[in-house]
Amino acid sequence: AAGHWMDTSWWQQAEALEEEIQELVSEGKAVISPLHGNFIVNEGGATAVDVRHLIDRVIAEVKRRSGIVLEPEVEMVGGWK
Repeated sequence: AAGHWMDTSWWQQAEALEEEIQELVSEGKAVISPLHGNFIVNEGGATAVDVRHLIDRVIAEVKRRSGIVLEPEVEMVGGWK
């Protein structure tokens, strides 16, 4: 059972958003994990650029669909142009 503090409408929105993220699927060999939309998996041979492009696609698409701006938890280092 949910605690009294949990906003269930937020939870439902988060679950729907995760389903949308998983629709984006892949960029090269970098893929969204089918187990959790917050994980990117290297299927073997994905480059850092593949991963970054997938992150950027997810951020852009989530913003377009929902207005929510995601921020990566990881720190990007190096040149990413």
